[in-house]
Amino acid sequence: MRRDPMSKRVVAVIDDDPSLRKSLARLLTLRGFACETCGSAEEFLDHVAISKANCVLIDINLGDGLSGIESEGVRSVSKYCCDDRC
Repeated sequence: MRRDPMSKRVVAVIDDDPSLRKSLARLLTLRGFACETCGSAEEFLDHVAISKANCVLIDINLGDGLSGIESEGVRSVSKYCCDDRC
């Protein structure tokens, strides 16, 4: 599937630190990406059906629940986002 060159790539930023989440989103936006932000993997999974994310940046040390590499967090998130849209 070819991506429309005029459409923005969407990055989901998942981090429990609000200031880091905001900083990453700001940096990515300045580099031309659209961003979706979530405070937890569970929050992302709750809205994955409406997510337009092409790529997910996930904190590997999330405080509560699904936590990056340490649990099923990456596998749970990646099965919804790993495709050829990037």
